[in-house]
Amino acid sequence: MTQRQFLLLAFSAASVVTALVISDPVWSRGSVAVGLPSDVARNGVAVGISYNYVSDQDADAEALKRCAASPDSTHSLCRVDTHFENQCFAMAMDPKPGTYGVGYQVAATQHDADASALSDCQRTSKSGRSQYCQISYRICDGTAN
Repeated sequence: MTQRQFLLLAFSAASVVTALVISDPVWSRGSVAVGLPSDVARNGVAVGISYNYVSDQDADAEALKRCAASPDSTHSLCRVDTHFENQCFAMAMDPKPGTYGVGYQVAATQHDADASALSDCQRTSKSGRSQYCQISYRICDGTAN
């Protein structure tokens, strides 16, 4: 191999690596599975989140698996509720057992997901507990932040 051939080969390899590094990640699909009963205060809520998967089907399977593993009695109610890609997820809850406040959202930014989840939690709270809602889980998928 001549020096010229080696340099062309090295340049081609570097171009491929650069293109892979600066392109959007392929693994950027997520799902939210929820087991949400009519009475959250009495029965709890089961949730499973998956992110950075190649396909909706893979993300769904993992989210359902995680939801079904929940210790709450509502894991039999688990259903895929939301898909997301290059977005952020947030869940907010009232941390006191036996309370109603729960909310979750997917949004373009973590800030927006947090704000919407907190708002949903506050809206579903009862007995003056809305001020106790707090983010309990958050994650961004793919290129979102």
